[in-house]
Amino acid sequence: MISIVMRALVTRPWEESKALAAALAMRGIEALIEPLMEVHFLAPPALDLRGVQALLCTSANGSDLVRLVAGRLRPHEGQLLHVAGNVVAGDLAGALHTQGFTVTRSVLYEARSVEKLSPVTVRALSSGTIAFAMFFSPRTAAVFARLVDEAGAASSCGRMTAFSISPAADATLAGLPWLDRVVAPRPDQPALLAALDRVLGNRQQG
Repeated sequence: MISIVMRALVTRPWEESKALAAALAMRGIEALIEPLMEVHFLAPPALDLRGVQALLCTSANGSDLVRLVAGRLRPHEGQLLHVAGNVVAGDLAGALHTQGFTVTRSVLYEARSVEKLSPVTVRALSSGTIAFAMFFSPRTAAVFARLVDEAGAASSCGRMTAFSISPAADATLAGLPWLDRVVAPRPDQPALLAALDRVLGNRQQG
């Protein structure tokens, strides 16, 4: 008897994909990790920390960081230094400016898109063995949309359900013929997995 294993395409960088791959494995889903962005660290800048009361390091959920800063720090105690990549989602500095903070930004790395999908992923897409695709940023979703079209595998999306961490990421995928598209209720990995659990539960009931 041949067992059918569900697979999910994970588009995060390798290190960030490990916990997600483990969570998927617990659900009986094999992760096909295909990092679509590569981090290139720049020469360390000369950071002037005089008068800086805090360093801010952002993730995909910058809005929670705004609330944390506003709750624990005070504008008169010094400026904030935001260390990040060359492209950031949202407007952290603008949100904090409205709270009275002075924010400066230092770029420490560049996130560059890969040039093409790996042969392993193209074969998996073309053979229809991937059931789900997970997207954690609008930029990554845009890279996938471009590369899957260039690989001539866009039609394979018709057999997959796309899970996006935000409406912005989901909107970037709208041009592809997905079986279905699902947006997490909150922009974090637990919410994305909860959305996946609902889909899995509905399939089992069906």
